[in-house]
Amino acid sequence: MTGNDKIQDGDLAIFAAAGGAAKRSVIVEAEVPGALAARRTPAKKLVRRGAMKSATDDRYATASAKSMARVEALLAELGLLADAVKLPAAVSFVVDAGPEQLRALSASPLVAAIRPNRMHRAVK
Repeated sequence: MTGNDKIQDGDLAIFAAAGGAAKRSVIVEAEVPGALAARRTPAKKLVRRGAMKSATDDRYATASAKSMARVEALLAELGLLADAVKLPAAVSFVVDAGPEQLRALSASPLVAAIRPNRMHRAVK
């Protein structure tokens, strides 16, 4: 993905292209090596309950943690770490970033995607 592909929301892309000191709340997803995506275990190999966990799962967890640490360091360099919210299960962070910071994040190979952080309301 190129930097432009990482911000797919149109309004957020326009905001990132503009200048100014305004900030927006965004979700920054860390890039995790695709080769470590969880693999399916054939039913024949499931000997006992809980046998689904494999070495691949452990490698993915380790790779995710390393990716999070790298993005955390990038956020610190950009001055975004102080108020960042870490979401380990989603391998992402929520930060308030300005246009220049968004452009720097989207240019980094450590970042998989940048999405607007939206509040969703419960349906009554």
